[in-house]
Amino acid sequence: MAQGGPPGPERLYELAPCGLLVADEKGLRPAKGDRLLVHVAVFVAEDRHKYESELLVQRQRAEQLLAQHEEDQRQLAAARRQAEERAVFAEQMMGIVSHDLRNPLGTIRMSAAVLGMMPLADAQRDALRRIERGTLRAERLLADLLDVTQARLGHGLRMRKTRVDLHEVVAEAVSDWASAFGEHTLKHERNGVGEWDADPERVVQAIGNLVRNAANYGDPTVPITVSSEVLAGSFRVTVHNGGEPIAPDALPYLFEPMVRGPESDQQGLGLGLYIVREIARAHGGRVEAASSAADGTTFTIELGT
Repeated sequence: MAQGGPPGPERLYELAPCGLLVADEKGLRPAKGDRLLVHVAVFVAEDRHKYESELLVQRQRAEQLLAQHEEDQRQLAAARRQAEERAVFAEQMMGIVSHDLRNPLGTIRMSAAVLGMMPLADAQRDALRRIERGTLRAERLLADLLDVTQARLGHGLRMRKTRVDLHEVVAEAVSDWASAFGEHTLKHERNGVGEWDADPERVVQAIGNLVRNAANYGDPTVPITVSSEVLAGSFRVTVHNGGEPIAPDALPYLFEPMVRGPESDQQGLGLGLYIVREIARAHGGRVEAASSAADGTTFTIELGT
């Protein structure tokens, strides 16, 4: 090789670690035709095995991570299925127990009614009233549990819709509740005609839960107002109370099961508002809540057609 020309083969390995590209031009003369000038470029990669080895290590590492991820996903799916099965079993048991307890509670209630017709001393009558109140509360809790079981495991709450005057249904219910909530004043306001297709018992149940909630958390000096009106395509009922507003971060979760206000001293499972939501949905409607210090708390149910 001429001095100053391209390096020979013995120098290629010396230059390779530096990443040098070795170039040269050669003249070739084929059997026929003119002489051809060919440009030759050679790059020596002595570290090829090192790069391939590192690539193999990283590929194996990626495959291990992928296998671990897939195993984690399988375990997570299995745990989720197990949790769902346990939840379904618990709700089924809750429904069975709630159903079976209704008969003995009915016996207690009827026995208390018989005792109430007998001459009793004042202390005995006070004890009887406590029995009646406790039985009524237990029956209400069982009814709520059965509704929750039906809503979550069945096909929604059972409805018996009929054409009724919901204004009258609401007015009668408010009148009945007037003496049940002691220090709270209840009033009913109506607007327009009240004819609607609905399950009147379920409507009363939903409004009763809202009124009970208002009595539990509202200011007793501010009347609880129940309003009913017909809108375009829906029947609306609102329940308003004064008092401390609901915390803004609690509003999105009000209608989930087992949710209760932190300051309530009332006994219950926190199912009332959840059942209100399910009743509204069963009527093709919805329920929402708004609360502020200035305007108080308002729950609105809209029943669809």
